[in-house]
Amino acid sequence: MAQADCVVLTLADTAAIRAGLLIPASLAVLRDKTVIQMGTIAQEESLALQAEIERVGGSNCEAPVLGSLAEAQFIQWAPLVGSLSREPRLAGPVGKAASLKLALNQLIAAETSAFALSLGLVQRAWVRHRHLHGDLAGARLVRPGVREEAAGTPDAYYQHPNFPTRHLLKDVELFLREASGYALTAGSLEGFRPVLERTIAQGLGDSDYSAIFEVVNPIPSP
Repeated sequence: MAQADCVVLTLADTAAIRAGLLIPASLAVLRDKTVIQMGTIAQEESLALQAEIERVGGSNCEAPVLGSLAEAQFIQWAPLVGSLSREPRLAGPVGKAASLKLALNQLIAAETSAFALSLGLVQRAWVRHRHLHGDLAGARLVRPGVREEAAGTPDAYYQHPNFPTRHLLKDVELFLREASGYALTAGSLEGFRPVLERTIAQGLGDSDYSAIFEVVNPIPSP
């Protein structure tokens, strides 16, 4: 497999993809190349990207990343995606992996919000953090930043983000838009969006999204 056969995109959103890829200079060199798109975008955006790439003679492989593992179409590019994930899986035609990634990120948002609220009550009721932390030790969905919250030492983790708060807000908005198209009731996620917006307004947009704890459990006024 020649390196020049593919173009790997790890840009965060559609605007960045269009600015970096869908410009005349870039489109001119995409013929006979495969674009491996690894950002989190909506299904219709992924399909529109595929159409533009195919219009100039290229092909599109949708491979959004959850955490540090790629879930990707892998029939032709298995050697490449195999270096990014221990267990790459085919999600289906273009658009399916984009929806799957948004669904998984929505679970992360819901989990983090719910845990921050529980931890806030634990703190204010003077329950020892170690009880909650111990109960989470084996939880597969609980991320390191959330465990840092439970341990009572989240500040340092905020500054070394695994996933910035502003990116989670972008994904929440994408999920809400897609959920609306399927007539899903997403009131719980709608309620979480202002928490993310307030976290960003406090200057924590580039911090790890576990920093929402600062909004969910603000320091009480004297």
